[in-house]
Amino acid sequence: MSVVAPEKLLDQPLYDLAEAARLLDVPDGTLRFWLHGKQYKGSTYLPVLREARNRDVVVTWGEFIEAAVLRQLRRDERIPMRALRLFMFEVAQKFPGLRYPLASERVYRNGGALAIETLGGIWEPATGTNFDAASVEADLLNRIEWTKQVASAYRPSSEQPLVRIEPIRKHGAPTVEGVRTAAIFELREAGEEVAQLADEFRLGPDVVEEALRFERRLRGLTPVAAA
Repeated sequence: MSVVAPEKLLDQPLYDLAEAARLLDVPDGTLRFWLHGKQYKGSTYLPVLREARNRDVVVTWGEFIEAAVLRQLRRDERIPMRALRLFMFEVAQKFPGLRYPLASERVYRNGGALAIETLGGIWEPATGTNFDAASVEADLLNRIEWTKQVASAYRPSSEQPLVRIEPIRKHGAPTVEGVRTAAIFELREAGEEVAQLADEFRLGPDVVEEALRFERRLRGLTPVAAA
């Protein structure tokens, strides 16, 4: 496994747009809008995650994590896009030059407002107030793992928490204990039994089963549970 400085992880190109959308469980068109912006009924909508409109379909690790943050805030927290754009604008003003603020700092909810971690505590843009971490609600993005204040891993499904995505492991493919879930699935489809796979990869049978459940969900082979 290669070693990459935490601050350089976010610029690492990993996915094409379609694969990133599949792993994030968002429609291609939604992720394309977040990255590229769009024209709609004569109006121009700027990108949500990029500073300017472009057609680059390569998604960096930083963009992937920021899209994961947006997905949760929109889908699970039901925060309107207008409020999210304002929050991201205020964060960008607070951290000038920081390319991926939502992948470099933890996001919290403080009552009805969003807040973000800073060196001085938890900062709430809506009021300009700093809070102690103990006084705000839990970290909203608890599926993101952090190394030196940079997102270093992501768990794509709360239903299969052993599955992790890391930009420095297997080119960002989902893994369990370092083994690609796709490899486990393909061998199972080829006829290998769970016990054989567990022995081959030195995994517990429960870990193999979790990898298989994740791949089936990812491939739409079983009803998709809430991620």
